[in-house]
Amino acid sequence: MRSVAPFCILLVPLAAVAIATAGPVGAGAAALVGLLLGILGLFLLRGDEVERRAGAGARRESDIRFLVVLVVTGFVLRAGLAVILRQLDLNMVLGGDEGTFDANAHVFQMWLDGIIPEPFQEKWRNSSQVGYFVIVGSMYWLIGPIQIVPVLLNCAIGALTAIPVYRLSARLAGSLSGRIAATLVTFFPSLVLWSCLLVRDALAFFLIAWCVVLGQDLLRRATLPRIVALTACLGVLATLRSYIFLLLAGAIVAAFLVSMTRRPGRALVVAILSTIGILLLVRGAGLGSEFVGEDYLVRIDEQRRLNAIVGNAAIDIGGHDLTTPVGALTYLPIGLAYFLLAPFPWQMGGRQALALPDMLLWYACFPLVLMGIGHVIRRRRVAALVPLLAGVSISMLYGLVEGNVGIIVRHRAQVLVLFLPFAALAATRILRARERRLTVERADRARLMQGLSWRGAGSV
Repeated sequence: MRSVAPFCILLVPLAAVAIATAGPVGAGAAALVGLLLGILGLFLLRGDEVERRAGAGARRESDIRFLVVLVVTGFVLRAGLAVILRQLDLNMVLGGDEGTFDANAHVFQMWLDGIIPEPFQEKWRNSSQVGYFVIVGSMYWLIGPIQIVPVLLNCAIGALTAIPVYRLSARLAGSLSGRIAATLVTFFPSLVLWSCLLVRDALAFFLIAWCVVLGQDLLRRATLPRIVALTACLGVLATLRSYIFLLLAGAIVAAFLVSMTRRPGRALVVAILSTIGILLLVRGAGLGSEFVGEDYLVRIDEQRRLNAIVGNAAIDIGGHDLTTPVGALTYLPIGLAYFLLAPFPWQMGGRQALALPDMLLWYACFPLVLMGIGHVIRRRRVAALVPLLAGVSISMLYGLVEGNVGIIVRHRAQVLVLFLPFAALAATRILRARERRLTVERADRARLMQGLSWRGAGSV
């Protein structure tokens, strides 16, 4: 119980400041945080009663307590930042899409009230990506158009993303790896920022992580509850970002086929062919037709050029033509380099400087990601198939589409929840190797001291 006391003491002045500066909004946020801390305190008190347990039960209880503290801390951080951004009017500067989601949520609310005949604006009537409009609009209909309520829901969902990421990484390299990955996801700057705004990103992160975890679970054992849960997560994701739904579905099917192939070269061919096959199947069924059509390369090229027009952080696309398969493959390495590493140090001027904390942490993690991927390919290929195939396929798509450095920072966050577990795996291996080395060194020193003492005793 003592571990939560500092949070409770700190909450009092923070609540006073929130109420003084943000009025009812701040009071609501403070009350919600206080409720969560109360629940956390009860949970930790229960944990004190079972602290004396030994073995796997104690370790599992310890991990649960760690995750509860981490999730609550992540929510408090996000909720506080959300209130600050809205009080300083920085939410619209950092999240320009807030206006789009708020306006379309109002349209859906008016449709529920019977004021207008259509639930969506004309631009979105033939689109499948209207799920977030429905969620926020329904909340507006129930409690009124109070933006901070869906924003706080995003804060909670963003903090809860640590749970599936923990499960994914713990399956790869144990509890320590899971804790490292969950901590990275909880405090990674871009993942925190996009969870504090009225945008759909936090829910997308959460669903991507759970789809990958459930898909990986199905590789181990197929059960009806897992199939239902995966179908539900994919279905909701399809209403947020249809193209991510397509890529995840393809990655899961590809993982099933690759898991049946022992040879790495043949597995790679099977992965490529099965991914293409699932996209053709989805296209034939008419799902995501706005993304999978006859001229999908033309659409990708057009989107990349449109992105390059927006703002002053455009990527120099030169004479690259993505309308043909050869042109797309030629540009792909360049696009991947930008997607994974931009903004580069020479692009940190203006608003791009806000991405500096994110980039410093990502540059530190990126070598670990590569090391972790290299390890699982050699040793645990089947155990990491779904996150690896999903992360690579999403990165390849964005590598072709992105034309603006500012947009890259936001979209790259979607693959961080898939790649950071590999960084945690590599960090865990490094820490364990260091621990083994220190253990050997201590044992050698003990033997040396024991030998010296015997010699001293012999000389006497």
